[in-house]
Amino acid sequence: MVREIHLKELYDFNSKANHGKFPTEADYDEVIDEDCDVYLPDGSLAVVFRKGAIKTLASLTPKSEDFKYWKWASRALLSDQRGAAAGKELHTNVEIRVTEGQKAFFNAATKREITLEEALALSLNDTPTTTTYFVGKTEADGLVNLEEIERWDSLVRKKSTPPKERTEAIAKRDAAKLAWFDCWLRTVWAESDDKVAAAKAAKKRYVTAQPRGNKAYSAVFGTITRSGRTPFGRLTAPTLAKWDEFQNQKKVFHEVNELLKQYMPDRWKLLNDRFSQVADERYNLFGTVFTSFTINYNFQVARHIDGANSDKGMAVLSALDNGTFEGFEFVMHPLRLAFNLRHGDLFIGDNNEVEHSITKMRNASADAESITYVFYSKDAVLTLDSLECETCRREFMESLAENHPELGTGEAKWNGSAPGMWGSSLWEDYKVSRSADGKYDYTQCSNTNIAGKPDEAELVVRQPQLKKN
Repeated sequence: MVREIHLKELYDFNSKANHGKFPTEADYDEVIDEDCDVYLPDGSLAVVFRKGAIKTLASLTPKSEDFKYWKWASRALLSDQRGAAAGKELHTNVEIRVTEGQKAFFNAATKREITLEEALALSLNDTPTTTTYFVGKTEADGLVNLEEIERWDSLVRKKSTPPKERTEAIAKRDAAKLAWFDCWLRTVWAESDDKVAAAKAAKKRYVTAQPRGNKAYSAVFGTITRSGRTPFGRLTAPTLAKWDEFQNQKKVFHEVNELLKQYMPDRWKLLNDRFSQVADERYNLFGTVFTSFTINYNFQVARHIDGANSDKGMAVLSALDNGTFEGFEFVMHPLRLAFNLRHGDLFIGDNNEVEHSITKMRNASADAESITYVFYSKDAVLTLDSLECETCRREFMESLAENHPELGTGEAKWNGSAPGMWGSSLWEDYKVSRSADGKYDYTQCSNTNIAGKPDEAELVVRQPQLKKN
């Protein structure tokens, strides 16, 4: 018998102030561990939860080859790009992070002249941020003591170092790395005649633009869409790393697809009408309504919303378990409900607009493992050409980087991306040349930009051409 829960109201809907916080028992009224349908106050079906419903997963044992593949997949990437989902309080790789105080300093010192006393006061807050600095550049510029760093790091690497000594060595190594800022502040910035210019130069040289959150075992499989820096679609690296094994999981993808069709036919039809139009069957997990899935290993998820998935789409979640543990329930915060998501269970709900999280794993055995899946769709996949064409776009960029530096930004590692490149004669000529072997007609590849629209920007020379001897 399926239990029905009809909600009378929702709570803290998308409360951004709580994003990045880990859930507690105060965040839900009960834990659901039975077949259940949850309805919103307007009567619409919000959640379908079925115990052991995904048979292709429920039947797996830790010794089976499929389980071993999924365990590998869940540990394929130790990612620092999970944002709020990995927690607001930063605790991994603190030795490469810019602090709140340093950010406050750069914010002020790049705009106006300040004194050393003001600079020291501004930089007092040592709370780590998601912003990191270029470690190699601080080392190359002599801002840290490399011998001291290596002395402590050698103890960290040595397997025979006792745990207490290793912890102390890590702290001292990290402190030696983080000393770069104080060294630069006192020996470079404080001695500079133009402190604003010095601060601007240091920020450009040392501070990165790529945010990095806490690390967690979390990998994306399936399709990645175009972006500004990588204006070509592709399958993720973990997907391709064991392609044959990935293809062998079609049975899982198709069963998840059929279960969504069974329990939420209207949502499934909407997605199917949309994603049956993809340019390549590899983009939608071989004929399903999903373009991608994220798979995690023992990853306690903090409060967040996904926010970038398909409009009016639905996520499907499941898990594989090993060992014994308590907790690790999936929480839907506006519903004030937690779901005991375990081996082969089926959860269907809206992760894109509803804040969710996973509770802490408790009383875990030494072999406790929870591999969690989240299947979802990305509308931007519909803008992609065939995978052959998207690969051709990447290779065209590589060709530009090698043969047309005058179109680049001047950066040593310019990747070949230039405004107007897709509407240019260079792209047309490249497609023709690639088609000459007769294996694939690349001339059919579109001239669209990252949004899937005709690239009408002008291709301009951004760097002086070097004269050849």
